[in-house]
Amino acid sequence: MLQIYEITVIILSIIIAIYSVKKSKRSNKSIYFIYLVFWFIYVLPLMCDLIIGKPNYGARFNGFRLSYDDEYTRFFYATYILVVQFIMLIVGNKKYVIIKSKVKYKNDRLKEIKNTEYKDNRIIENILLFFSILTVLLVIIFPVSKYILWDMSWRDSGKIIEGLNYYSTIERFSYISIVSCIICLFNKKYSMLLKVVLLIVLYMTICSESKRSIIFFAGVILIAYMIYNTEYKKRKNIYLLAYLGVIAAIMYSVYIKLEFRGYVNSSQLYTTMRIDFGRDDTVKLVIYSLLNPNKMKILDYPGQSIICQIGTIFPLQLLGVKSIGYNAFLTAALIGQPVERSINWMTTSILDETIANYGFWGFWIAPVIIGLMARVTDKLTREMIPITIGAIVLLLMYPISYIMWYLQFWLILMLIAQKCNKEIDFDKSKIDKE
Repeated sequence: MLQIYEITVIILSIIIAIYSVKKSKRSNKSIYFIYLVFWFIYVLPLMCDLIIGKPNYGARFNGFRLSYDDEYTRFFYATYILVVQFIMLIVGNKKYVIIKSKVKYKNDRLKEIKNTEYKDNRIIENILLFFSILTVLLVIIFPVSKYILWDMSWRDSGKIIEGLNYYSTIERFSYISIVSCIICLFNKKYSMLLKVVLLIVLYMTICSESKRSIIFFAGVILIAYMIYNTEYKKRKNIYLLAYLGVIAAIMYSVYIKLEFRGYVNSSQLYTTMRIDFGRDDTVKLVIYSLLNPNKMKILDYPGQSIICQIGTIFPLQLLGVKSIGYNAFLTAALIGQPVERSINWMTTSILDETIANYGFWGFWIAPVIIGLMARVTDKLTREMIPITIGAIVLLLMYPISYIMWYLQFWLILMLIAQKCNKEIDFDKSKIDKE
């Protein structure tokens, strides 16, 4: 019965995904694009279970094995993922139209302008240009191994870099630099020479992080910018590019694992790919802990991880304020060790973190936040749209403690944009009457 139910959820999710792809080709609402990223991270693993089979978690991931083997956990996960899809699309798909102004041409023909007439915002442009080069600049200035700027495989090949304490701070800027650099590359005001330099800087920033997830993130930001700055009829080619990019990312990940990680067993390769690209395992682990509090416990009280990671806020982290990221708590529960003795090597997301902190209410918090952020995205400038989408994607991929600086960066730019820009919102019903 459980397998039949999961198949039903998969079929419904595929129907919703097809609907979202069609809508995104003729709509500027960002929720459809965000939903497709969510589908890849959380729904695709369900299909893998059906087509390929169960991951071989083994003793190292004992918590994942326990949660996967529990039928109630799998049932609740499938139900939750289906509900999340509806919540995201409903909350993020508010029915209104934003028309910014109407300009009368010499031939007396009125043309509707799609975006607000924003003031020339050089402040944001300069900020983005500065953060584009910041990560590379910090690697050059601080006593950190310089080869990480051109060796993309340094992390996977097991090389130990100098200045690891400095690097742990520098890498927090890498995602900010990626999104800033991509936006600057599309700035028509910049010369070709500057764009070539920025392209080199982009490559160096990706190398400095040396994670497959940052390549995935860069691809998402690039596709997002291109989609929301392209005519509807030309978006088909961009989605084709996105599909090819996903395939390329998976193939590159397989190459890394075969070449540097020594994976020769197909079962091990499949399991580690699931853990790298999916976040279903961490959500199932949290659900299992709620259903079986006597067998597994992640947090001691509601909101514990939120309080414990206040020290990750900039500049508190630079001042040495101690913090414990949520992924440390989850890793401890995963391996059955006290949080003081565990290492925060397991990657989590906003979905499992909100559930772990707030229980039943946590099931609703994350999808509502994502939907509201998507609704905010639809009102922003072309520079701010990919930055906000980047914040949402990072929330779906990483613990809040790891991306705290990016979220602060996004919030500050939002405040600057709100101050500098002037928007005029019209209700759709009023527009139709004109």
